[in-house]
Amino acid sequence: MGRMDDLFAMRWVLPEHNQALSDYYFEKTLVEKPELEEDEKAEINRLLQESLQLDYAITVSWFKPVREDLGEILTFWGWLQRIDLANRQIKIISDEDFWWINLDQIVKIEA
Repeated sequence: MGRMDDLFAMRWVLPEHNQALSDYYFEKTLVEKPELEEDEKAEINRLLQESLQLDYAITVSWFKPVREDLGEILTFWGWLQRIDLANRQIKIISDEDFWWINLDQIVKIEA
């Protein structure tokens, strides 16, 4: 089948079919939330405290739930501005943006 035939065939795909295909491929990129060992949790806590006290930037990776037990891992680089233990979240800022991240969703921190 030539390239023109492929293009012609794609014109007849209904929008809902296109959306279903898009959803299918998106779901294939989702992952389960990583389970952390106690030493990994301790290291995350140590890096958070150090970053706040010594004012150095960190890279935070966290799990964002999307569907049922599946989600995606997001990553953001910046300075830890605040640890809110009452709401179990941190605020990390960069020059352009900021995020409030749930402490229970953090999967990795790099200094």
